Amino acid sequence: MRWTTLYARSRQVPRSLFVAIAAAAVACLLWAVFSDDPTVGDRLMTTGVMLGTAALGLTLGTFDEELNRTAAHHWPLRRALHLLLALGVLVALALATRLGPAHFAPFPTVLRNVVGLLGLTALGAAVLGADLSWLGSAVWTLVCVLPFGGPSPDVLTQMATWPVQTSDATAATVSAVVLALAGATAYTFYGCPERAA
Repeated sequence: MRWTTLYARSRQVPRSLFVAIAAAAVACLLWAVFSDDPTVGDRLMTTGVMLGTAALGLTLGTFDEELNRTAAHHWPLRRALHLLLALGVLVALALATRLGPAHFAPFPTVLRNVVGLLGLTALGAAVLGADLSWLGSAVWTLVCVLPFGGPSPDVLTQMATWPVQTSDATAATVSAVVLALAGATAYTFYGCPERAA
């Protein structure tokens, strides 16, 4: 238990978890105040999911990656478990929104966005470090939720703007899965880069 507590603190888990919960709650409350539809709009839902993945992205690294690597642990397995736990937390948060006046739906779209954006965040952690892991998913999401984006029958558009496509858009699902696999593989085997001294 002590190791788990130290691990969680070193990765800012309590603060990141609070921010992820707050992002989902604020998105749902804003929608409930300004709309009679109980289903949160796709763009706001996607932004809420992105904020949650960005918050949990900060937990993918520590203040001292070099010191971390000296510990005799099987880090790839621990990193993979960390990502699975983050995925579970984000899915649970999305399902928990059903308890409020507005909720994230449809579930296949929410799940696709959670998987894809978490994979993109993990890829960001492997390339840029945990502090900037949110950058790729934030930019991609914010470009997609602009007014000119939206559901499209064009395959290339579906692949480029996958977070705002409908759940039956196969190309969008493929894009999300590819990003998830790339991010999970890079983070699991390489972790975060060491910071320059």
